[in-house]
Amino acid sequence: MHSYMSYLLWAIALIAVLVIVALLFNRESIIRAQGQPPIGDRLSVNWYHGAENLQPVIDVFTEQTGISVEVIDSYDLYNSDVVLISDFGTLLHAKRNGYLSYLRNAVRDRVVPAEYRDRDGMWYGVVLRARGVVYAPDRVNGQHLQGWEDLAHERWRGRLALRQSDNVYNRSMVAMMVKTWGPERTSRWIRGIVDNATDGIDHRYLGDTSNVVRIAEGEADLAFVNTYYLGYMLHAGFKSESPDAGRKVQVRWFNDDFGTPMNVTGVGINPGTEFRWEAEKLVDFLLSEQGQRLLSEHTYKYPVRSDVEPSSWLQQFGEFPRHEIDLNDLEPYYGQAIRLMEANGWRRISDDKWPVAEAQSRQRKRPVNPVLYPEPK
Repeated sequence: MHSYMSYLLWAIALIAVLVIVALLFNRESIIRAQGQPPIGDRLSVNWYHGAENLQPVIDVFTEQTGISVEVIDSYDLYNSDVVLISDFGTLLHAKRNGYLSYLRNAVRDRVVPAEYRDRDGMWYGVVLRARGVVYAPDRVNGQHLQGWEDLAHERWRGRLALRQSDNVYNRSMVAMMVKTWGPERTSRWIRGIVDNATDGIDHRYLGDTSNVVRIAEGEADLAFVNTYYLGYMLHAGFKSESPDAGRKVQVRWFNDDFGTPMNVTGVGINPGTEFRWEAEKLVDFLLSEQGQRLLSEHTYKYPVRSDVEPSSWLQQFGEFPRHEIDLNDLEPYYGQAIRLMEANGWRRISDDKWPVAEAQSRQRKRPVNPVLYPEPK
């Protein structure tokens, strides 16, 4: 019996050692990933909505640390030392393909809620983006907007401005709906909003800012958008054919069983960086209380830290119930969400088949992200 127990304990210990070695090898293989060659001969960071919006935040960092930083306009190209990525679906792609390196530590874990950081320690959410409804107050009774399913009501027939289904923000939101509501309820909602789209069978899908302009000019009455675009339109010199459009709409939050979907801008570090120490300093600054306040003020997004108040501009929209979800659990629902969107008439930019070349062009020549842009079957 003693010999058997000794053998059993030895076997358990061996298995434990093998598991630990395998985990360490996997982690080291991620850390050694090459990533994309960083730009320039100093620390660089990207911002995907105009470098001028992140620059004031970086200026404070440089003043405090003496670390010079190049801010580049780069949308999910992964070619800066510190990488800011605009959506969970794209963060997932970056992680899978070795564009990020391990950066977990206890301090960062303490300030960023688990639902807004990678459970494997490859990225942290740095700001949150709320997707809500904007509407023309002179043409829309806000009492008719109590929940997301109200957007599918026939009273909005021909009055709802939509963004195309291939948009990353819409795909993430519908994936959340599938997880929360299930496929049947989500499908009904999709069919309803497609029926209500402004242009009938020839839907003209435009971006968030263009849809705000359509509402301001009377072409549509309501749309759902990421609210930071209103900040860009009003304060940041965002290129728009109607700079005052953001002042002509109101924001509506829903208090239903879905609430307000929150996605992240995530921060990671390029595994190919030659400025690892400086990159970690910048990450920690962005996650600090001061960095969070500056980001909220200059990028019009919500702090990821619960102990930091949103900017005064954001506070005018009031508080709202957030959709409760751990973004790490969202991955299995993207494929189903995309199939439901296309099966129920929410089209991509074109009715034609979605060739890889077109997807590459829309993603500014970066590798196709199969999470958000699967090839058609």
